[in-house]
This record gives sequence, structure tokens and C-alpha cells, in this order.
Amino acid sequence: MKKKLVASIMATAMMTALLAGCGSSTSTASTETAATTASGEAATATVADAGESNTESDVTLEWEVTATGDMVDVYQTLADDFTSQTGIKIELITPGSEYETVMKTRMASGDLPDVWATHGWSVARYSEYLRPLNDQDWYNRIDEAILPVISDDDGNIYCAPITEAFNTITYNKDVFEKAGVDASKVLTWGEFTDACAKIKDSGVTPIFIGDKDSSTIAQLAESIPPAYLTLECVEDNQKENLKNGSFSFEKYWTPINELIDGWMQSGYFNEDILTSDNDAACQALAKGECAMVFGGANNVVASQTYVPDANLGYLACPGVNEDDTTFLSMGEGTCFGMWKDTEHEDECLKFLEYMSTPEVCEKMSTASGDIPGFSDVSNEDSYVTQQFRELQKTYEGNIEYVPLFDREYLPSGMWDDLGVGLTKLVMDPGNAIEESTQYLQDAYDNKISE
Repeated sequence: MKKKLVASIMATAMMTALLAGCGSSTSTASTETAATTASGEAATATVADAGESNTESDVTLEWEVTATGDMVDVYQTLADDFTSQTGIKIELITPGSEYETVMKTRMASGDLPDVWATHGWSVARYSEYLRPLNDQDWYNRIDEAILPVISDDDGNIYCAPITEAFNTITYNKDVFEKAGVDASKVLTWGEFTDACAKIKDSGVTPIFIGDKDSSTIAQLAESIPPAYLTLECVEDNQKENLKNGSFSFEKYWTPINELIDGWMQSGYFNEDILTSDNDAACQALAKGECAMVFGGANNVVASQTYVPDANLGYLACPGVNEDDTTFLSMGEGTCFGMWKDTEHEDECLKFLEYMSTPEVCEKMSTASGDIPGFSDVSNEDSYVTQQFRELQKTYEGNIEYVPLFDREYLPSGMWDDLGVGLTKLVMDPGNAIEESTQYLQDAYDNKISE
């Protein structure tokens, strides 16, 4: 029954992929680094008590992942290496853009993969289907920055955090220097706006957003709202109201829309915002044709495929008032959980142990552009990790680490609504603040009641 269901789901996913055409992929250079050693041999990591190498096993684990493009080869290399050590076979399932649809179907049917990528939802969406993992030896190695994000109210975790992702503002250091902007002094959104004015006067576009896919502009709704709504320094804090359904967008979100609309009216965004994509944004950032891109830390990896020595760094997201802290949004990067009802619990735990080894974690973080999810994993040769450490040093004592805003405080499925709502501001600058705000309120009300 399980194989027939998977085959049916995968056939649907494959047909959708064929109709949709090819998407972008992670850079070949990065994935080759993750999958191989300098000599070209497959990367290995030893699993404790794994038994004799190449011992045959009649167990095959289903491993469902979000990977696409070259990253699939990285995952397959790891699966093959695990099999060579333990004899346990891995069936790698890669639905691509249909991942969430496939997983929702499998949750509804009660027939889930043995191990799967939790992609930011290990607690909110998947915890009832996953085995708690606090009893594993690798639990005490988890980096303290990610632990609160993957823990439920009882302190249970449901995934192995191979990497952790962070979401903030990537900037071109050379553009800032030319414009006379000191990144360490951009601590409030007012100072950020002043910096945009200086950058525009220097002849460079301050902010590039590729809004061909409207969900891309939703990154602004990840990097701005905590400063107004949920940071510890916010006096009229809206954490509980956001979660219980009583949040007023008119009262509390309007200032956020006003800020973005002001940037739009001032010409701080690229003129082709509605027709370009995030790949174009990364290319412009690398070439110094724009100063900043909002979004995940992996924008650095994508940008440096165009200009390998591009001088890039990260800003912490600013606060609202002079005495407010800056912040950095943390989330699950490459994380895997195991089905609580799997018939192969021991084998799944052994696989998660393998994935949590320092060797695998280091290579996965290098490939994905994230940072290691375990405190004992050194990845300091990674440009992303270097810049992350620089950010921590720059804002030391004045930064709060927070969960990704939409995952923590908004109902499931609202990411696309954020994109549509903010795109209204782009399409009609100066006139769409009320319309955008009401659209988001309606979307929130509809989804919070589902």
C-alpha cells in the first residue's frame, strides 16, 4: 500500500514539474564541495556502532527532502555513504516544488516517510507525527541559538538541526563605503532610511527586490515586523494577540506599510521590481548595482556565483527607537525528523546520528549557505559563517535572536498572502496602504480560524 501511494504521489509531482519547467539550483561549486573531498572521493562520516561496513540489510528507509537541482546529488552521496557503512538502504524522494502538497497528502493518509525534512515546521506542523529526539546523544551538542526555535512548550525537539538558517539583510560593503554609510551605525529603521538616501545619491539602487514571484517581497514582512510588534523591547507587545487571533492590522501593521510605502515613493527600490526575480537581485548585489537584498543568508552564496570575490556582509535588522535592540531571525535550515510510527526506529535513529556527525554538518552547511546547527562543528572557512560571526561581533550586546516571524506568529499558509499584500504597495505607491492592510487582516482572519 505504501509503495503504491508513494508512486501515485510522485507521478503527480513529476507531471507538475514537467509542466512547470526547470527552476534555479544551488551553485555547482558549492555542492561539489559538500559532496566530495579535495581528491574527489565521496565524503564520509563514521556512525557509532554501525556494524561492519557493507553489511547487507533488508531495511530500506524512505527519506523525503526538499532538495532540488545539484543539491539532490549531495543528498544522494550522503545516502550512499551511509549505506556503505551500515548496509541500510535509503530511498531518496525529491518532490521538489510539490513537497508540501505531497507531505500534506501523506499526513492525511497516515502513511509518512521514515525520515523527512521539516523545513521550518518541526513543531507547528509535524510534531504530532514525529518522535521526540531529546534522548539522543547529539542533543547536547545543539547550538543554543537554534534550540528555542525547534523546541515545543515542554522542551521537546522533533528534528536533528543539521544546519540553522538566519534571515536578515545582505549588503555590499563596497557600495556602503562609497556612499559613506557605516553599517554598524544603522541601528533604527530611521537610520536605515537615511542610509538609503545616501546610497541613492551615490548613484546606486538601495534595495533590490525581485517581485516577479510575489512571495519574494514577503521577505520585508520577515525583517521589519518584529521591531514593531514582538521584540522584548516593544512596550505594547503583540506576541499573544498575533497568536490568539485578536491582532489588529489597522492599528499595528499600518506603520510597517507606511515605512515600505515611503521607500517606494522615494525610489529606493529597483525600477523593475515587478518583473525581476531574486536571482537578478543577487546578481545586482554582487556587481554593486544595488546595496541591499532582504532574505536568507544564502543570498551571499547565490551572489558569489556571479562575482566570487564580491565584498558582502550582513546587517542586523534595525529596531524602531533609539534604545531598541537590533535583531536576527533564526530558523530551521536543513533539519530532519523521524516518523513516530516507523517500522524501523533503530535504523532511523542511526541515520539521524550519521547526519548529525560534524563531518556531515560541516559539508551540509557549506553547500546550503547556512551555518552549522551544532556547537561543536567548525565551519569557519565558509564565507557565510565568517560574516555571521562578524555580525555577532558588530552587534554584541545589542541584538536579540528571534524565531522567523511568519512561522512563529502567523497562521500556516500566510506567506503568499504577505507577498500579495505588500505587492499592492508596489503597484500603487502612496495610495494602497489601507488596501494592503485590509487584505492582510482578511487573510489573517480567514486562516487563523481554519
